[in-house]
Amino acid sequence: MTRREFIKMMGVMGMGAVLSQCSSPAELVTDNRNKRLVIVHLAGGNDGLNTVIPYRNEIYHEARPTLSIRNPEIKLTDEIGLHPALTSFRSLYDRGALAIINGVGYPHATQSHFSAMDTWGSGSDGRSLKHTGWIGRYLDARSDTHPLTAVEINRQLSLMFQGEDRSGFALSSIKHLLRYQGSAAHNHEHAATNNYNLDFLYGTLLQTQQAVDTINSRYKQYSKESYAYGTTLSHDLKLVTDFIGSGLGTEIFYTRMPGFDTHIKQSERQATLLRKLSDTIDSFVADLERLEQFEQTLILIYSEFGRRVGQNGNGGTDHGTANNLFLINPRLSRAGLYNDMPDLQQLIDGNLAYTVDFRSVYAAVLRDWLGMEPRGILGDDYPAVTVL
Repeated sequence: MTRREFIKMMGVMGMGAVLSQCSSPAELVTDNRNKRLVIVHLAGGNDGLNTVIPYRNEIYHEARPTLSIRNPEIKLTDEIGLHPALTSFRSLYDRGALAIINGVGYPHATQSHFSAMDTWGSGSDGRSLKHTGWIGRYLDARSDTHPLTAVEINRQLSLMFQGEDRSGFALSSIKHLLRYQGSAAHNHEHAATNNYNLDFLYGTLLQTQQAVDTINSRYKQYSKESYAYGTTLSHDLKLVTDFIGSGLGTEIFYTRMPGFDTHIKQSERQATLLRKLSDTIDSFVADLERLEQFEQTLILIYSEFGRRVGQNGNGGTDHGTANNLFLINPRLSRAGLYNDMPDLQQLIDGNLAYTVDFRSVYAAVLRDWLGMEPRGILGDDYPAVTVL
């Protein structure tokens, strides 16, 4: 393993140093029955107007002569419907386990994927970016976290999970973690690096070998019993289910579903993506119910921005601003449509005006779900949405 490869691995493992917070496997492997948060990011900018559809709004149809959905199969009200691919969302809606928050955004909206993702990850206003993430700051504020309190299913740790003193833990698979662990152990045993910092990080990995072996043992034991999901994009949530079933004590998960940047041929592409999303959520919820963990699990589904109201000349839509956001849990205090659809007569440069600051959603998650005072994490007072 080269130094570059090892440093890259440290990103995979939550900057490496977080592992040293744990002195024994017993501190890692705990049977956590408290509330947990599962974040699903629809990367690329999902088109919210064709997801939660104002199907009786003529401005919507005029702006999208070939893309609009005039008579959706899933009607929530006389005015609003869901994309026909979201069949599991309809089921969750009917049982009071789905909340839909419309017009979610922030003051200084950016239409760049990277800056928008960093804005959502850091909990900033789109103008002055914080250098830590809102989940990272939550970990900093806790005194009882361990290296697996927050897990990102990814090869590199995003800004959202980075704190000043504590960070989340990133991995793409259990095998991925074990492979890097073995490479680090071999390199440290057979070659001197003459680099104090690198030697320290190698040593950190070696000290946690027993803990990783324990994780792998419990993961394999549970994974044999877990349901197989029916879509190729469900790997992340399947791994989340394995973590939950293994009792590893993880409270926060982040998963990412790419492909929503639909500049061309949106109708077919979005339908395929939303169908896979619906099928995966359906399987995930079924697994949570089998594990008797659905009530303890809050699923938050968001995209970094929505699309412009008008369609473009390629049968798609371009980057926009405000969007809808979904919360899923069987004991929501306010399920269904949380607020009105965005006003299509009050656009800003062809984009939707936001009506709910995304940090108000974070404030609700922190206060009403994770039991943490939001101001210290978010840096200001944001009126929490009353959903949880």
